[in-house]
Amino acid sequence: MLCYGKSGKKLLEDYVQQIPKEAVEHFKKKVEKGNYESPKAEKEDPIRSSDRLNVIMVGIDSTSQLQAKRQLSKTLHFMKTKLNSIELKGYNKVGDNTFLNLMPLTLGLSVDESGWKSGMVFDNFDFPWKVYQRMGYQTMYAEDTTFGGIFNYVKKGFLQRPSSHYMRPFMLAVHDSKPFRHALKVTGKRYCVGPRKLHQQLNEYLVDFVKSYADKNLPYFAFTFTTYISHDYFNDLGMADQDYLDVLQTLHSGGYLNNTLFILYGDHGFRYGSFRATEVGRYEENLPFIQLAFPPSFLKKYPTTEKNLHINERRLITPFDIYHMFCDLTFRNCRHSKQGISLFQEIPNNRTCKSAGIPVSCCSCGDTYSLNTNTSEVQMAANSLVTHINNLVSKKHAALCHTLTLQNISSAALKSGHAHDEIVRNNCQGGKCSNDIWSKIKWPFVDIVVTITVQPSNGLFQGTCRFDRHKQTFTILGDVSRINMYGNQSICITDDFNMKKYCLCKK
Repeated sequence: MLCYGKSGKKLLEDYVQQIPKEAVEHFKKKVEKGNYESPKAEKEDPIRSSDRLNVIMVGIDSTSQLQAKRQLSKTLHFMKTKLNSIELKGYNKVGDNTFLNLMPLTLGLSVDESGWKSGMVFDNFDFPWKVYQRMGYQTMYAEDTTFGGIFNYVKKGFLQRPSSHYMRPFMLAVHDSKPFRHALKVTGKRYCVGPRKLHQQLNEYLVDFVKSYADKNLPYFAFTFTTYISHDYFNDLGMADQDYLDVLQTLHSGGYLNNTLFILYGDHGFRYGSFRATEVGRYEENLPFIQLAFPPSFLKKYPTTEKNLHINERRLITPFDIYHMFCDLTFRNCRHSKQGISLFQEIPNNRTCKSAGIPVSCCSCGDTYSLNTNTSEVQMAANSLVTHINNLVSKKHAALCHTLTLQNISSAALKSGHAHDEIVRNNCQGGKCSNDIWSKIKWPFVDIVVTITVQPSNGLFQGTCRFDRHKQTFTILGDVSRINMYGNQSICITDDFNMKKYCLCKK
């Protein structure tokens, strides 16, 4: 959209995407003809097919439960007081980054289980927007980032449009526009274009999409994901609080949520910076926020489901469980997904990270106690972590990346489960273990969370090392986190997103 003054001087350049009326009418005719599969229950379902819900999923990158309360207080207050939302306080991530958490949420599989390999496109994977589209829903997929998209960051993305309405072509044009480049040059931040922020454009497109199809009584599924305003800037998300509140108020007042499940969620907590280097920062990274608002009529019709949802607010929950809830909503028997229990069922009170499919490195259960970094056990753990990182990189990229060496150990902590409480209670006072703790430990395996700085990249890494006391060996458990930004250090890695955080390019 361009606006010019009388002299011909350009006064405004803005970008707006709308839902064409022709697309709505075309879809309505297809629905009337019945050219879509009807859901057939593949198991004994808690939900009847006549009670299908519309779905809106609004994701916000790098937002923990506490960060959401700090930065999105008005939005969360509205969801709780006006929409009676379900807040999953035990929601725990299952991987290091967005991709590793969104694959379980949308496919019910880890990346390794999915069969996806670097260089593959994602067209053949049965994501929820594809499932709902087969069921006769109009679907929407929208992200504000192009380079860093969930399925595009060091990945091939989609060859074909994945949903009925796909915002990526529009966003590519926005990122190439003069207003976006000017805002980036002036502010150094990527979330502004013209008079608005990119998350506002996603929100406007979402509201237009919902109104366009709901007003015609047509079913819809919408998936949006915002990255820029929350991924790199710890305190900027608060600027979006009113914008998300406006979306909810508009949809609520217009009656558009009367038959719609609205999910507002994060993929993980903030992953970089001085706050992440703290113990609280580590817990926050593992505990993203998620709130689900169901229509009151739906919960009234299914009281057992409502009861279980409230019970599960204080149970250990993972993205796999959200996926299994969608299996119930779409009447599928998702046997391919070995992890996960639908939120419509009561999650066991004694559930563990292991049984839930949460790697030890991501597990928020149990306590941690500070260790002296000068002990031989911690020194061995730190060196084992450096060796592990170098081995990962050297498998494919030895010619491109520097070999890393240990510079210093920032911190170390003992991870303790309930079985170890007595030893810990006697030898770790005030959250810190005595120097002779190693002579007191009797159990065969000890998990140590160690944070190190390496050279020559100055990378700050954190990993969980399992110490086998009898063999005197270490095994690195789960993902290793990079907790300071690496920028262009790994620009030479173009086909392996897992290695980006480790590599310092030689050239």
